[in-house]
Amino acid sequence: MSIIYNVRMGVIPSVFDAFKYLFEGLQLEVKDIPTNPTLVKNQYEDVSQKIGFLLHVNLGLLKQLQEYAKSQGYLESVQELDKLKIR
Repeated sequence: MSIIYNVRMGVIPSVFDAFKYLFEGLQLEVKDIPTNPTLVKNQYEDVSQKIGFLLHVNLGLLKQLQEYAKSQGYLESVQELDKLKIR
């Protein structure tokens, strides 16, 4: 058990540091999305370019963002976010 524990303690911080480096400065300001839904598209494009792999917005996240925009009264933003769904 202690061997597994030591291996995990060595791996997890390294993985965490890697993700921290990859996504540094790429926090998505959720509160700004209803007024500026293109933030989502821009963030995913930036991360995709940085890691060299095309990422798509998670459908669950997208649905939650749409509900948030709708609750704030920004129906145009809901439609704009809908364009990010994979077709």
